[in-house]
Amino acid sequence: MELLHLQLALIDIVLEGDPLTEYMELKKLIDDKIKILPTILPFINDKNAPPEVPVIQSFDPECGYGINMTRNRVDFMSNKVDKYRIDEFSKYALKIIEKFKNTGIGRIGLISQYSIESENPPRWICEKFLRNEYGVLEEIVVKFNKKEVFDGIQINNLTQFQEALISENGIEKKKVHVLLDINSAQNYTKRTSTSKIANIVKSKIQAVAEMSVGDLT
Repeated sequence: MELLHLQLALIDIVLEGDPLTEYMELKKLIDDKIKILPTILPFINDKNAPPEVPVIQSFDPECGYGINMTRNRVDFMSNKVDKYRIDEFSKYALKIIEKFKNTGIGRIGLISQYSIESENPPRWICEKFLRNEYGVLEEIVVKFNKKEVFDGIQINNLTQFQEALISENGIEKKKVHVLLDINSAQNYTKRTSTSKIANIVKSKIQAVAEMSVGDLT
């Protein structure tokens, strides 16, 4: 099982400055790895726009890192993932989390995507999850959630299996695509401290990097 993409989502955050200034501070926290100019979207100066509307997006294919922002969410992502990159991603993720120590964070997401080689992805999914009497199926999506409690915080481990076209050396191949979305449940009464959010990331990041099919089923 190959890890394709890793993403940290900080949800229901409070930006203390204007979005572009906040973006430049975030970019500095990851050692200015992103060299391209960000895409500034039309609503960046409209304070009456819904907070979930994207205002800044960036992804640098050279370094494999990107940062997307709304007024209440930051996503930090990488699509060049190996052992060295996992350690680096974790270091940068913890620095980004610490930036919000004064205001806390509403929710966190740690999203990873994987591919599994298979000559027949629908059959692989059927044999893994479904009873034989269903026969041969197409366009299968299997999704489930394993809940847990970590340091008093309810954690969802949402997992999804489906067939997808995945690019490999410029050639698209049919494979089993796996999405793992580890996220904290919404707490409407209080925000979560950055120390607790950091502990979740430190606890989960290595497991995400070394995940196998058996760990997900």
